Amino acid sequence: PLVANELHHWEARPPVPSRPFQNICKRLMKLNEAVSGILPEVQTQELFRAINCAFKDLLRDQLNRLGIVNNGGPQHGLVTQELTFYLEDLKRLKALPEEELCIEAMADIWQPKLR
Repeated sequence: PLVANELHHWEARPPVPSRPFQNICKRLMKLNEAVSGILPEVQTQELFRAINCAFKDLLRDQLNRLGIVNNGGPQHGLVTQELTFYLEDLKRLKALPEEELCIEAMADIWQPKLR
């Protein structure tokens, strides 16, 4: 899967946006173009909500693997910049409600996943 592949190779370092985040956003744009005229808005939102949840799970795993924490340090700042790029791209697609596309809605990436 593209998102898993891109995030597996992603590291929190300049430049921002990184190539993996650019690739993810480009593919999401293409997906939105493909389904927006076919699926009703509710189903499009369900699809993008599922993708966003998977993205957050995969990013959380990568942050844990890299040892990056929510401490206000330089790496945390880079992650925040990457997330801002990702969220702004999703806002342009209008695939999810605005309240699901704010930085606060991504806070759970910093928490351990409860399994």
